[in-house]
Amino acid sequence: MVKAVFTFFLIFAALAFSMKLFYKVPEDVIAGKKAQIILTLMDDFGMLYMGDAEVSPSAGEILTRNPVEFDMGSAMLDYEAPRKAGKVDFKVKAQGESLSFSVEVLPDYTSMKEQFFEVKDFGGYVSVKRKGKDFYKPVSSGERLFEGDQLQVLEDSYAVLEGPGGNEIEIAPNSEVLIKKVRSDSKTVFIRIEVVKGEVVSKVVKEMFNTVLLVDSQSVTAGVRGTILGVEASDGLSIRNYEGEVWVRTNGEYLELPQMKMMRFGKETLGKFERAQKEMMRKFNEMEKDIMSGFEEQARQLLSNFGMEESFRIDMRQFVKPLDKSLKSFDEMINSLRKRWRKRGGNR
Repeated sequence: MVKAVFTFFLIFAALAFSMKLFYKVPEDVIAGKKAQIILTLMDDFGMLYMGDAEVSPSAGEILTRNPVEFDMGSAMLDYEAPRKAGKVDFKVKAQGESLSFSVEVLPDYTSMKEQFFEVKDFGGYVSVKRKGKDFYKPVSSGERLFEGDQLQVLEDSYAVLEGPGGNEIEIAPNSEVLIKKVRSDSKTVFIRIEVVKGEVVSKVVKEMFNTVLLVDSQSVTAGVRGTILGVEASDGLSIRNYEGEVWVRTNGEYLELPQMKMMRFGKETLGKFERAQKEMMRKFNEMEKDIMSGFEEQARQLLSNFGMEESFRIDMRQFVKPLDKSLKSFDEMINSLRKRWRKRGGNR
């Protein structure tokens, strides 16, 4: 009988299920390193997926058991990134449906030597706040900027920075830029800056080195492999691909930005993923209450239909409890019912 109850839920889930995929990856997935990726599958009604899914990356390796088991909608993947940096596409197959997402694998900058930017040109009032300091001082031509330094360019001013490999950052008036990473080895240059406010244009010299340049601003990361990327942070955020290959990652979404196109992220857009996550948890809590309040009646009704209500009585009170935060209570409930059924001489 418990098998009939269990089958009822599986059939209901299969009929209602039209999948949506949410994923969360670390800020940086580094070539040759391990990373944990969290996947969540749910439908339009907030029902969370319970079952297996095959996860196939275009490069690298899934270290956990595959197909991956989803526990009340979620699964955690142990993933080993490929040794070569670049875009990796993931395919997720479950219940006959196929979904996908992409991850940008970064070069292993942790093993690279720290470098610097040089103030190549500037005009007007440009100042720098050194790492660990709380005041700005005027810059001079040829001055070096290191990781953790922040450059301020005031009204009617500008600055041009040159980094390793001849890569340049042009900074517009009324802008502030934080130097987060500037590193290189014999083959690769890795640069990461943050546009605190204002506008920058990044020029990558693609021919000399394998250069990866990232620009962070307002919960968005833009990456350029070559050659010209513009980022403007004011009321929202605008990202322009003047030339080359540009990708954008914002709140769990990975997007390709075509050449000579612009992406605009308003304040509403930047909060989209957070709202989606809150809505998902709200639906989950509602589903939890509905399942637990309706399960006793549905089970008794099914047992009654099979004429088993008197001969197979279950004290449902011990099962009608909030779902455990480990997301295993539903399985434990089914297993307990199955054990009771076996003790009474029932079939598996």
